[in-house]
Amino acid sequence: MDPDTKSSNIKKSPVKSPRLIILDLDGLFSQRIYQKKTISQQENSFRVGPFNVFIRAGSENFITQLIKQKYKLAFYTSTTHKNANPVIKKICKKNYKKLDFIWARDRTHFDPDPIKSHDTIKNISDVWDNPVINRRKKYGPTNTIIIDDSMRKIRFNNKSNCILVSTYDPTATDKNFFPNLLEKIQQKFIFLSTI
Repeated sequence: MDPDTKSSNIKKSPVKSPRLIILDLDGLFSQRIYQKKTISQQENSFRVGPFNVFIRAGSENFITQLIKQKYKLAFYTSTTHKNANPVIKKICKKNYKKLDFIWARDRTHFDPDPIKSHDTIKNISDVWDNPVINRRKKYGPTNTIIIDDSMRKIRFNNKSNCILVSTYDPTATDKNFFPNLLEKIQQKFIFLSTI
């Protein structure tokens, strides 16, 4: 059964704790647009280096909601630390220090079959095998998911641990994006608890 499919056949069983959600940044919560000069600022936009950064409405509330529901959160982005940290701080605000870890471009791997020369991939097994982040072996295939807007970047991970989302478009509004994503997260962890 596809774990992304809603099914009344999935019975709620105890979810293994802790539950780790590894979040992408650019495309999930934000969109960076390269501009030599600042374009007109919108409510959810700011400047980082040569980029105008637009933040998806509701991002901070979504992070807060996940933390209140006792999920462990981390970011894994193909953006550099220099460009990622200001955006993550803006999204998380008071919850920034509650993140389990932030991994940036230096933790990704070069794509073995790139479309562009700078393409990278993200392997969640790197998290499970990391002696610092997972020193007590608390994270593994039954309690970890990765959320990204690029299937190419997460394609080497087991589909059961992945949630693919639509890329954030600052010109569009989708008030149901985060409620729908929260439901997918809950269903994914229910499915993983049955493995």
